This record gives sequence, C-alpha cells and structure tokens, in this order.
Amino acid sequence: MMRNYVVCFELLFFCGAVTFGASGHAQQISTPQHLATTAEAKNLLLASVEAMGGLTHWEGVTDATVVGSCIQTGASTGQTPSAKQFRWITAGDQFRYESDTQGQGSVMLSAHGKQKVDGTNSTRSRPLTGETTLLSQPYHLPAQVLHGLLANPDFYSRIVGDEVLDGHPATHLHTDRYIGSALIPGATQDWWFDATTKLPIKVTFFIPGQKIITYFPATLKFASWSAEAADLVVPHSLALVINQNMLSQTCSVSEFHFNSQPPSSVFDAR
Repeated sequence: MMRNYVVCFELLFFCGAVTFGASGHAQQISTPQHLATTAEAKNLLLASVEAMGGLTHWEGVTDATVVGSCIQTGASTGQTPSAKQFRWITAGDQFRYESDTQGQGSVMLSAHGKQKVDGTNSTRSRPLTGETTLLSQPYHLPAQVLHGLLANPDFYSRIVGDEVLDGHPATHLHTDRYIGSALIPGATQDWWFDATTKLPIKVTFFIPGQKIITYFPATLKFASWSAEAADLVVPHSLALVINQNMLSQTCSVSEFHFNSQPPSSVFDAR
C-alpha cells in the first residue's frame, strides 16, 4: 500500500491527474436530459476567473513555469520532512513536473505524447496511460482549470450551496465530466470559493495509485494570493492532503513565468 501512495504522489504534484473508477472505465449511466452547466454555476466560475485576472488574460497564457519548494509529510513517506525545490512547466498539452530539481526525484513529463515518469537511480522509469495524462489538470493554476470547466461542454457544473469553510463564508460548486452518456467518475471535482472575493479556497479531486483501478481522494487548499505578470492573480501557498493525511505536502511558490516559450526539448525524457 505504501508503494501505491508514493507512486500516486509522483503522478500528482503538480499535474493533479484524475483517474477512473474501480472498473478502470467510464461508468454508463443515464445522462441528465439537459446536460449543461447551470447559469448560476457559470456566473460563479466567470466571477472567480475574473477575480484571478479575467478570461482575456488567461486565454492569452500559452505556457507557464512555476518554481518553489515543497515539504512532504505523512505516514507513508518514511522520511524526515525536508524542503525540496520543484519546477512545474506546462505548455498546451505538454508538461514537465520536476519534484526535486537537485536531481533526486522523479520527473513526470508528456514526452510529446509518450508520457512517462522518468526515474532516477533510486526510482524506476515507467510509462503513463493516455487516460491519466488526458485528464490531468494544472490545479496549481486554478484559473486555467476553471476556464476549462467553462470552455469544455463535457463538464457539467452546479452550485451545491452556501457553506462555512474554515470559519469563512464560502460557495460550494460541484462538477462532473460526461463523454456522451458516460460519467467519468475520476473527473469529479468540488470547489469552494470565498463568498466575497470569489477566489478559490479549496478543491477536492482524485489522483491515481500504482494501478489505474486504484485512486485516492485529494484536497488542495489555496492561500497567499497576489498578482503576477499581466495582472494574473495566483496562489503562492498550496497545501495538499491525500487520503485523509496519509500523505501531505505544503508548497511555497517563489516564481511564476508566463509565456516564456520553453523549447520543445524541455518535454523530452532526460
């Protein structure tokens, strides 16, 4: 079981890969008669993206490089917590997530459609399924994920209601993804937004374990918001919990670089 958690964590930070249900496939269920995001949910998503800089600014983002450090803790780590430097690079469908830029950690990368985890001497390299990477989303850039919920008609979002989260008024939104009449359970997300600022406070989603039939619930909290280039408002503090504190990670972002046009070779296997 410990191995499963370690692998799922390598696949997550910070791709946020979702996965399928126990059967490994989409579940066939009855599609709602009028499958669409509700007007109330759409307005909330638009308001949140606006609070993070607006649709126009985020639609102009072609690539992003995020740099900082993370401290990993939890029952399955078996190590004394220590800060590790990370670098997460995304450009369209391409991605490269380095969990330890000193060369001791694995690298998850798209490799131009031949996605894999590129290991070190202590961790093995292994391919990733196309389904895993297809459903991966950059949760560290919540505006991009929310923009995807607005732009992709496969996502159906609705307001759950007003709640109190960590002592603050919040609005809870739930979203599912359908392909035709098939619900993709691993793509389910729940978001909580500050009732006043509309900035995201928390999102819950699923990440894969070592096998595609295994997946774990994950919770990510956002804090320390401020504007970067072109008035893009982003969180500089990220706190992740997997499967009720079995594994957790707290990350502090020190640099955001947008539209820096990384060379194609960045996404090659090392």
